[in-house]
Amino acid sequence: MTTPGDRPLTTLFRLGGRGVPTELALATPAGRAPTTVVVERLHLSPTERKARRALIELSHPNVGAIEELVEEGKTTLLVSAYVEGQSLEALRSAAPNGKLPLEVELSIALQTLEGLGALHALAARDPSAARLHGQLDPRNVIVEPSGRAVLVHLGGPTPLVAEDPWLRYLAPELLLGDETADHRVDVYSLGALLWEALSGAPIMQESSPNAILFRHLSGKLGEPPERPELPWSSALRPMILRAVATDPSTRFQSAAAFAEAIRSELGAHLADHDAVGRVVRE
Repeated sequence: MTTPGDRPLTTLFRLGGRGVPTELALATPAGRAPTTVVVERLHLSPTERKARRALIELSHPNVGAIEELVEEGKTTLLVSAYVEGQSLEALRSAAPNGKLPLEVELSIALQTLEGLGALHALAARDPSAARLHGQLDPRNVIVEPSGRAVLVHLGGPTPLVAEDPWLRYLAPELLLGDETADHRVDVYSLGALLWEALSGAPIMQESSPNAILFRHLSGKLGEPPERPELPWSSALRPMILRAVATDPSTRFQSAAAFAEAIRSELGAHLADHDAVGRVVRE
């Protein structure tokens, strides 16, 4: 792939597992050193395109920077800065028994909430901006060797498919196609990430929209297991259950409120950045 303009983009290779065609590319601005970027190929309405373009103004250490949107026929190329590190999915897969230390998971979750809070705050200031992430799962949190967690893949929700294990992280209102769904869908997804952090297993095994919705609407979501070896983790269980409530009005009403609950109840058990980065470096 190459694109015309002040900063031509040349594809290095394609990235799988993002839900939309995604490529690692080399941007070569005139008179400056080349940079590595991630390019997502999206089909956006004019309103959606405007919402994504507004995110270019967002600058936050826990949010991957969107650098530009490029029109290529009917396709919009969303160009983001490349974040060097490993996804939360990859870190969990490499960990013994698929479990990272819970202190590390809490630190990653808190940083992700900080990024979500910045994203949601921008939408509150600028109604044209994207009001939610809508695709938060372990693939879309990158942890750098420094221990910083960065929220990526800001292209918005992707079309639903009949079977997809990543649907487990989506709030039920997204699965229902509710056009009024708001930032609380991201609170749900973060709760689902923490459920898995605590239990070592996804919030549910179902992977189709209908089966996931049935579990929610039948009241059979269950509870995350206890961790007797970590008595302090008992404070996390009610937070998770609140975050993944089927009714958005009973969840934490903002990422900031969720973050504050973690700091207040579990601040003494947060891994520092060096401990988080060590998991990446090792």
